[in-house]
Amino acid sequence: MKKNDFATIIAYVLMLGVAILMGLLVIKPVLDEFGNAINGSIHYIVLVILSLMAGVVLNALLLEFGHLLGARVGKYEVLSCVILGFGMKKTKEKKKLGFHTFEGLVGETTVRPLDPKNSSLGAYVFFPVLGLIIEVTVLMIIRNVASKQGGDLAWLQVLSLTMLSVGIMVFIYDLFPAHIDSENDGFLLTLIGNPANRYAYNNILLQRYAANFGVEAPEPVVYEEITEFTAALNIITVTRLLVDGKSKEAEAILEHHLNPEARIPSAVKAEAMAYKLAILLERKDKTAGKKYYDELSDAQRRYIADMMTMPALRCYVLIAAYIENNEDECNYAIDKVSRVLKTCLPEVLEAEKTLIDSEVKEIREQHISWEVYPLPWEEQDFYPEEENSEEEESSEEEEKETKE
Repeated sequence: MKKNDFATIIAYVLMLGVAILMGLLVIKPVLDEFGNAINGSIHYIVLVILSLMAGVVLNALLLEFGHLLGARVGKYEVLSCVILGFGMKKTKEKKKLGFHTFEGLVGETTVRPLDPKNSSLGAYVFFPVLGLIIEVTVLMIIRNVASKQGGDLAWLQVLSLTMLSVGIMVFIYDLFPAHIDSENDGFLLTLIGNPANRYAYNNILLQRYAANFGVEAPEPVVYEEITEFTAALNIITVTRLLVDGKSKEAEAILEHHLNPEARIPSAVKAEAMAYKLAILLERKDKTAGKKYYDELSDAQRRYIADMMTMPALRCYVLIAAYIENNEDECNYAIDKVSRVLKTCLPEVLEAEKTLIDSEVKEIREQHISWEVYPLPWEEQDFYPEEENSEEEESSEEEEKETKE
């Protein structure tokens, strides 16, 4: 699923805010009062650095061990567990223990549902939170006991407060309710409350497992209970059907999204509308497509005109070619393909490239007199003479330099 860059920035700003507030308002007063006593055994800067390191390690362990325990309870197979770059990853042959890359702040645990309909990530999310609650309780008890001993245990106050600060920052990242750098627990919480989303996410995990381990992927599921999440998964299925030439099956799925009773954002419905219009305008008989276009609202037409998504851009190209018969507008849209493709989910990128490619080729056949712009991956074929001349010039320059 797509990452939310704005949410990522907000999460890191909150974490930075916690670090500053805890440092200035909680830890610094202890250092100011007992700094000399602490420096008698260890310099306070070294103490803070060691406390930060201990906090990172402790919270990484709590987070990922919580995921491990939750995966077992929720009926999932653990495929990998990496903590601060070290851990276990299952491969096609065996489990490998060592250093691995990971997505996330301090670690990553990946899983596969043993039963897509009944496996639940509730425990997977709950146990790390339970670990945080236990950590906060224990560290606050230690801090209170140490504070009663004055300067003798001031170092323990700094240690516990610093580790607590790290814990709060790690769990702000983990529980932030959006898809940030990784599919964190907060993002999962926004999904698993709805049974349809829970089942859909389990199917995503099975698709990833099939892709990574080279096994046969399960048949794509069409979700009739439409949420924002299941709608996004249906669109992935729609693009695959369109690439396979099964436009009627794809249109049937889109009707679920266009149902007035479907409680999904207007942008999701607009995307479904654009896919349907493109399907209708691609057919030899454009009558249904032209009629559907005439019935669009002003907001729907603006969605197409803005060309912020590939289905909207493809509609713009088709409208320019078959309704408005405008070569310049058609090329205007094609010129934006490279930029708009960058907004696509990885799961639909290749399909969208295939769809726009076939549409542009059809337009060239229907409008022989038009000079239709090349698509980004066609430019080398369209301008071979220019590239050859550049290569010849560069080779001539190299020959001159060699002679000199």
